[in-house]
Amino acid sequence: MRNKSKEDQYIENRLIEWGEWFMKGCDSGIGFPRRNILARIREEGGFLAAGTGAKSLPSNSSAEEVENLVCELSQQQPERANVLRIYYFNPIDPLSKAKHSGYSKSQFYAHLKFAHEWIKGYLSAKKKIFLKK
Repeated sequence: MRNKSKEDQYIENRLIEWGEWFMKGCDSGIGFPRRNILARIREEGGFLAAGTGAKSLPSNSSAEEVENLVCELSQQQPERANVLRIYYFNPIDPLSKAKHSGYSKSQFYAHLKFAHEWIKGYLSAKKKIFLKK
């Protein structure tokens, strides 16, 4: 197992943070709550103190930046953006993630590596621009 550079570990941490932030949304980003109204009434004793609609994700500028980058990547290379989402949104073993994606294990990890490098390149370029100012 090779050691990751500080930059690679930073990108990995940002992607993990993005995946956790995105999955914290009660609706997993698709607009449906995890429990329906009847389940909530039963569990909360017949009284709903909070709203019943889908909740928005809490603000996290770092994770939102990564989400915007993944959306940009999905315009250019949708298969790589899809692999990022599968890898960081699904708490299942890596082999199942590869099977879920429809790619072989080697293809899945190649797409993941290239997507990781794309994100790293974008954030590195942005960092250099800010350092010049």
